Amino acid sequence: MVDHLEDSNGHMNCPICSAGAEIVLRDHPGYQEPDVFDIARCAHCNTSFVPADGVDLDRLYERIYRQAGRIPTYFNYARRARAVLKASSPLDFLAGQEQTFWGIREYLRTSGIPQNASLLEVGSGFGYLTFALNKSGFDTTGLEISGPAVAKAKQRYGERYVCANLIDYAEAHGGRYDVVVMTEVIEHLREIYPFLGACLRLLKPGGALVVTTPNREAWPADVLWDVEAPPVHLWWFSKQSFEAMAARLSCSLSFVDLGGFPGSVAWRKPRVGEAPPVSQTPTLDRLGNVLPHKRLTPLPVRALSKFVRILKGAPASVVEEAERGPSPTLCAVLKPSS
Repeated sequence: MVDHLEDSNGHMNCPICSAGAEIVLRDHPGYQEPDVFDIARCAHCNTSFVPADGVDLDRLYERIYRQAGRIPTYFNYARRARAVLKASSPLDFLAGQEQTFWGIREYLRTSGIPQNASLLEVGSGFGYLTFALNKSGFDTTGLEISGPAVAKAKQRYGERYVCANLIDYAEAHGGRYDVVVMTEVIEHLREIYPFLGACLRLLKPGGALVVTTPNREAWPADVLWDVEAPPVHLWWFSKQSFEAMAARLSCSLSFVDLGGFPGSVAWRKPRVGEAPPVSQTPTLDRLGNVLPHKRLTPLPVRALSKFVRILKGAPASVVEEAERGPSPTLCAVLKPSS
């Protein structure tokens, strides 16, 4: 768990590398009004995180999924889940949509993984990546803790989904998989090391855990938080974060180069001068309903809204764009040391 064990000066130990971390922002707006959360930062491993003990995440996610069709991020997931059924090559379709899936496909293409290899997707959600991997010839199972999500995935794609807690599943299925895939999950977790340890126990000798997550290094240091508002996201990781995790878990570490993704030419790393923006605002009101400014809107308006959030709090004269920034997504590969 992300323990809130700060001293009177806002200092604490980083849960990732155990070095000193500190609160860098108080009372960041939460995903639901009127919640606020502190943002902590470890300068040693370049990890930002949210001390969020005691938060009822189950209730929050119930409210989110109940209104998924009105929240742009979750609406896009549902739309993708339908569209993938019409694609002649579902994995290629997904790889063209996001660098996350491009990285998974690239790893499987270049690492010598045979097409009949056994794969497990942890946190399979709507189920479309598991479906796409199966259609590409991999023997893939989707593991998801949400019963309704598993039921919907089975209805849409077939019986390759399991509803279970990862820790319990790993106890019963250790050493079964060539590759465990976890896309955009780790940043939601309360406890990192027990979860990663369970993933690693599921691997056959020589197997690999492939993890994708938003990249802290795609933003300058003075942008304090630009992923989903807490507690939906609790972590913002960097390559140094994964180096610390790999060392603690006794794993080798490599990264999939996402520079070949077609959209990479548009990656930019803004440099913000004064007053770093608080770029995430609440999505739900006090009653759990979607706020008007967060409801589904046409794409041009959504894009403009994002641009405005980036600039919020900083005069235009102090905002510049570099020619090319790092990938906004990390794709890390961890392999247990033999």
